[in-house]
Amino acid sequence: MSERTRVLLADSDAALCRTLSWLLADHGYEAVSAGDRAAALARLHAEPVEALLLDRDLPGADDLGLLREIRQDARYAALPVVLVTALPPEDDAALAALGVPLRQVVVKPFKVREVLEALRRAMRARLEAAIGGSHPADTELVEAFAASRRPEELFTRMVQGVARQLQIPSCSVILARPGERIGRVVAASDNPAIADFEVQLERYPEITGALDSGEHVIVYDVMTDPRFEAVRARWQREGISVRTRSAAALRLGLRSGPVGVFLLRTMTDDTPLSGRDVQYARRIVDAAVAPLERLYAGA
Repeated sequence: MSERTRVLLADSDAALCRTLSWLLADHGYEAVSAGDRAAALARLHAEPVEALLLDRDLPGADDLGLLREIRQDARYAALPVVLVTALPPEDDAALAALGVPLRQVVVKPFKVREVLEALRRAMRARLEAAIGGSHPADTELVEAFAASRRPEELFTRMVQGVARQLQIPSCSVILARPGERIGRVVAASDNPAIADFEVQLERYPEITGALDSGEHVIVYDVMTDPRFEAVRARWQREGISVRTRSAAALRLGLRSGPVGVFLLRTMTDDTPLSGRDVQYARRIVDAAVAPLERLYAGA
């Protein structure tokens, strides 16, 4: 299973595509490019992609004609699309009908952050539409759980898979029991090499809250949530600059094995976590329980 989100850049500006490819690679994407309508369709049919960045003025695209053609193919009916345009669109109703609301439109000249945010919105919109059903990426992830040979391998696949699907920068698994002061990070999407890193749980009220209550805890803004009041005071005393914006902790408990939490975090420039994000993460965590119990039972 690839750890990167594959994006097709359909734009005739080869230099722009190269630059975007480099920049997107720094944020967990793998980009392929196409310079006209025929090349874009050939790319779509030849290799699977998980999102499309489409220039409205792509040669041969016939304005929205190419997008309509793509949507008529059942394989791409739900493909996340970001539309790049030279002028602010005036046909937002037509775009919305094609699965591209205005929040997924980027106007040239643009900043890379705008493209990243639009891609994340598009990916998360697709995911929200799939909540309650299934998605091929979920099936692939669950199959990877079953193929894991060690708990650490499964934890790594879980954090990377959820971070990728939710388009968030940080997912991790911290093992600890209620009342303990130290937790052990065994997997982190933003640092795959991490192993047995200790954290002081008093600095993470969302983790202790989930451990103590057995329920998930979601914090939409760590700078205003009352649960973080003491932690914020500590940050100020110690001169710590914090980039975290929102966080959610889901309790992970096994009948035979360790107890801990699955932690999701977004940063200041990211969209805050939502209840839908937590619902999706809960589904994946629950799918991991049985394979984890088998691995710990056989250890």
